[in-house]
Amino acid sequence: MSLFSACVTRHGATTLRLFAFVLIATAQTAWAQPPDAANPPAAADARPASIVQTDFALSIDGLSVMGTGGMIAGAKPLDGSPSPWIGGFSTHALARDDNDVHPLNRAGENFTIEAKRGDESWRMELSSLPQANGAYEINARFLHNGAFVREVRVPARDGARVEIASNATERGAGASGVRLDLIVKHVDASTLSAEQRAHLTERKPEAAEAAPAANAPPSADMQTRRMHPPRYPPEAVRAGVQGKVLVNVLIDEQGMPTLADVFGIEPPSAVELGGAAVAAALQWRYKPGRQNGHAVGGALTVPVDFTLSGGKINEPDPARPLGASYRRLSPPVYPAHALANGVEGTVYVSVEVGADGRATTAQVEAIDPPAAAELGEAAIEAIKTWQFNPQTVDGRTSASTVRVPFRFRLAQNQAAPVKPALAISSLPAKRTLQLIEVVAPGAAN
Repeated sequence: MSLFSACVTRHGATTLRLFAFVLIATAQTAWAQPPDAANPPAAADARPASIVQTDFALSIDGLSVMGTGGMIAGAKPLDGSPSPWIGGFSTHALARDDNDVHPLNRAGENFTIEAKRGDESWRMELSSLPQANGAYEINARFLHNGAFVREVRVPARDGARVEIASNATERGAGASGVRLDLIVKHVDASTLSAEQRAHLTERKPEAAEAAPAANAPPSADMQTRRMHPPRYPPEAVRAGVQGKVLVNVLIDEQGMPTLADVFGIEPPSAVELGGAAVAAALQWRYKPGRQNGHAVGGALTVPVDFTLSGGKINEPDPARPLGASYRRLSPPVYPAHALANGVEGTVYVSVEVGADGRATTAQVEAIDPPAAAELGEAAIEAIKTWQFNPQTVDGRTSASTVRVPFRFRLAQNQAAPVKPALAISSLPAKRTLQLIEVVAPGAAN
């Protein structure tokens, strides 16, 4: 969720599904040259009329890196470890459904995907031009470690699947090969929200930004990460569980997280660390990507390390009992009425988590102040979209009940919310998950 281009380690995994329809862009020479400046490709209209949704799956060296819209290409490593590559993308707007996100752009405008492994990087700059027959021409420009590799154009029917490949090993440098699977389709602008349409409106960069108009992917703000480290799960401490978690984070053009999802864990059985990582990721702030000179939302993958003093990472006992934990979270929307009236508060929600990890029921247990009922309603609406790791006993998942605490705040004000101990003391005993902090737009973190 990226999601990527934060400084990442080699621990990245993806849970995506596979697609096909192959239209491989063949290599015309051992090493393609940049387009002739004297004969540039035909430019798209200055103000493209249509909006396109571009779902993709990226794989490198045959291993899956990332994707959107439930797409996957390549395979996971045979030993079960995460992919060594971390990828990300920048886009003007996102469409969401229950299971995934879909990048949206104006036809003809660049859509950027990046991947990194140590000092090696790939960058793919894509655009889709509508054709008279209702199809698209996809223009794909590949750069490896910042150097131009090739540029190809392939036709694509609306909603059809297309594969484009490029291989830097043609130069004999022992570098990697990359493959993109794409589905491009037209989006009716009338179906978009006002916010999505605003993000997709063509904007010229401000004069101050005109000079450094380079495109860039989103990245993590390291200061907020230091201010809000993840809480080490107590059961993980007791069991000596250590590991690394990759969190897929979607952000808006202001750098605010809109979704956090566990993207990979090593060792894979250290699932309890994932919940702590995604809860922390929702508290952090991010630097938005840059596209055509202005800030854009996007996604990045953030690595989170969990290390106990003096210990080394060992595979935890997969048969140990595990309580329910977070897996995929989106923050509640701060209620407009609460914003207008300066309402802050703390909410505790009791959640029944099914054996499939979905919330079956959610009920407010306590609110402080009691009159802030709208905060509880916002919390429950968010929980309806969440995915949990279900409780596991003797290797089998089962339903359970957990408590989810929320803190709503307008600014960096520690006095407004109640002290958690006072609120919990009068509530029934049950497993309480990590605090979800909901920061109003424009509040300092």
